[in-house]
Amino acid sequence: MKRIIWLFLLSLVTILSFAQSFKGTVTDTDGKPVPYAALYLREMKSGLTTDEHGRFQTKLSAGQYTCEVSSLGFISQTFTFQMLNRDYEKDIVLAERTYSLPEVNITKGNEDPAYAVMRKAIARAPYYRTQIKSYTAGTYLKGTGKGTAIPAVLKLSKEVRKDAKEWLGKLFVLEQQQIVNFTAPNVWNNKVLANKNSFPEEIGVDMGITTINLYTPELFGKVSPLNKNAFSYYRFKLDACFVEEGQMINKIRVIPKKDDNRLLEGDLFIVEDLWCISAADVNVRATGLKAKIKITCKEVQSSVFLPVSITTSSTIDIMGFKAEASYLAAVHYTNVEVADRQQVMNRGLSSSDTSLKQNRKQQKLARQIEELAAKDDLTLKEAYKLSKLMEKNIAESDSTRSSHKYERKVRKREVNVKTDSLAGEKDSLYWAAVRSVPLRPEEIQSYVHKEKLSLSKDSLQEDDSIKTSVGKKIIQTFLMGKTFRSPNKNVWISWTGLPSYVPEYNFVDGFWLGAKFETGLKLSEASVLQFTPSAYYTSARK
Repeated sequence: MKRIIWLFLLSLVTILSFAQSFKGTVTDTDGKPVPYAALYLREMKSGLTTDEHGRFQTKLSAGQYTCEVSSLGFISQTFTFQMLNRDYEKDIVLAERTYSLPEVNITKGNEDPAYAVMRKAIARAPYYRTQIKSYTAGTYLKGTGKGTAIPAVLKLSKEVRKDAKEWLGKLFVLEQQQIVNFTAPNVWNNKVLANKNSFPEEIGVDMGITTINLYTPELFGKVSPLNKNAFSYYRFKLDACFVEEGQMINKIRVIPKKDDNRLLEGDLFIVEDLWCISAADVNVRATGLKAKIKITCKEVQSSVFLPVSITTSSTIDIMGFKAEASYLAAVHYTNVEVADRQQVMNRGLSSSDTSLKQNRKQQKLARQIEELAAKDDLTLKEAYKLSKLMEKNIAESDSTRSSHKYERKVRKREVNVKTDSLAGEKDSLYWAAVRSVPLRPEEIQSYVHKEKLSLSKDSLQEDDSIKTSVGKKIIQTFLMGKTFRSPNKNVWISWTGLPSYVPEYNFVDGFWLGAKFETGLKLSEASVLQFTPSAYYTSARK
């Protein structure tokens, strides 16, 4: 793995040394910017994302490139261009897509055509979940956040009002350049090469959305539309069919059957015949949170679609605290190892290391899978059976599983993140080379403000005025929580912060509104007495 990282860094240094800028804007036919459009450079297996003003930029070495430009709701565009020893700027105009769908009469005995598509997609989800053995990718990530309001009860404090003025309504930004190393089934080893951050030190920001797998039973913490039980939670509607890059795409609307935060809604774009995801545009909700997530996948290898562009925009409104946040990621794949389709479907058929009985069992599984996969249309029962057979076949061929039939190995999602010792020392020239979108004036000002605060803090390090004010302490405790301990550390009280104020929503109780704290007493090295008092009001109970 170290060799891969060093090769990536060497390649990056070489590109930055001799590269020129490829930049421009993406607009519609009326001249309005197309925010968060996806650009994909085929030769580099590299994705770019425009910002909210439709602007993009990247560094490229001399050579010829093929660029695919796409955005949900627009007709994609592909063009080739030559990078010489100068910058190349191009303004791209996308025409709005007019969706067409043959008239379908849905009667009592009929169903929407979306169900036939989804049955095939759900049945093949186990295959796509394990399709990738490993990959290495470079990523550029940018997240922004802005607090817009604080609870009225906190405004009663003059100190809080004073300190809130320092950050309320101001934009904060975080940028990262990472190398992502994925190894099946659930291991990510990421290295942060560069990091730039204007967020307050007490606020932690997670940039882990690059580790998603679109085919897991849960997606963004919600029941996935590709879950084998998805038909119990969702309705589906075929909104359109269109051809993109020579492939037929089905636009499927995902509609929750119930108003439940455990479900998502939006659109999936399913590739005909392959029955994999080419794009997703979904809305997710949690207590006090609403987020819109767009993911664009491209064919990085034949029949292998992986995310190259991810964007999110979200709003937070909980107990009077309001904020806005956005996120984008551009992914550049440098090494992708794929499990061969025949190996996934029919692996384990040699008898060199298995008993004849096991060999026959796997042959039978392979035949059943082949028969069901060959059908033009699947019933719900057949789709469920195919999904189960694929899962079983993959499990049977797992070389790490126990030979004892009752022993089950616990598979945990493992994400390891290491940060380069010089990640925070990169200069403006370095960042200008790796960014996929230019900074907005407001974002530049955010960095400038953070640098001024850092200089001010350094100059006042020995001054009592540098101590955190009462107002800041109140805000931090209210939002982030805090643990208070006695001098001997044997007694403590913990305030759990924002997540505990509205911890749950369900159909019976509605919202749980209240708070809780934890208190404890250490009796001995082996004994602890702990209490967790809580008080909640349920909005739906009478």
